[in-house]
Parts: sequence; structure tokens; C-alpha cells
Amino acid sequence: MSEAGIPTRVSISPIIAALNEPEIESLVEAAADSGAKEAHCIVLRLPHELQTLFPEWLEAHYPLKAARVMKAVSSMRAGKLNDSEFGKRMTGEGPRADIIHHRFKRACRKAGISSKRTVGELSAHLFTPPQPSGQMQLVF
Repeated sequence: MSEAGIPTRVSISPIIAALNEPEIESLVEAAADSGAKEAHCIVLRLPHELQTLFPEWLEAHYPLKAARVMKAVSSMRAGKLNDSEFGKRMTGEGPRADIIHHRFKRACRKAGISSKRTVGELSAHLFTPPQPSGQMQLVF
């Protein structure tokens, strides 16, 4: 997409503290190598039924890390598993969240991509709709 002139941005989300957090740098580097010009991340939050499902999944797949991961997740949400307040919902807060965001921004700088939205407005001036003869018909 990037080679075709399409502004490319990648979401590296969710960042799960103590689980996929060590992969931040390699994921950002892979995104940049694939042509992404921007990246953003969201730290894990667990609204509604995810507060039950995610810990069960952790216990099933990462039993030795489960308690540590859940403690790290709640440390970024003032002891809870979710904070729906605007401005905190996707970023978290506290030292652990600050470290994750610092690592992410540093990885973006090192990879030569922006961690802020800089691409600007998209343009459809090069778009051409498919010709009627080439358009497939829906069959009911």
C-alpha cells in the first residue's frame, strides 16, 4: 500500500503488559520495514465480560505468567481492569503505562516512523470505480 502512495499507519494493539510488551520494538521495526509511516498503540483494557474471559485465557495459555500479567494490567488502571474515562481508556496511567508508551515512541523514532498522526487528509483523487462490465453481481 505504501509503495502505491497510500498513507499507511499501523496499530500495534493491544500491548499487554508483561506478555507481548517485550515485542514492541520488533513489531514497530517490522511495520516500518513493511512501509508504514506511522504507528500507534493501545494498552490492554478489559471491559465487561473480558474481565472474566481474559484471565481464563491467560491461565490456559500462560499459567506461569497469568498473575504477573493481571497485576500489571490492573496497575495501569488504578487497581481495576478497565477505566472507561476518555483520555485514559486507551493509554492507561501510572509508571507501567508511561514505560510502555516511552518504549513505543522510542521504537518509532529508531525505526524512522511517526508515533503521531502526521499523514494528513486522505485523498480519493486517484480512485476510479470499477467498470460495470468488470463488476461482479451479487447472487441471492
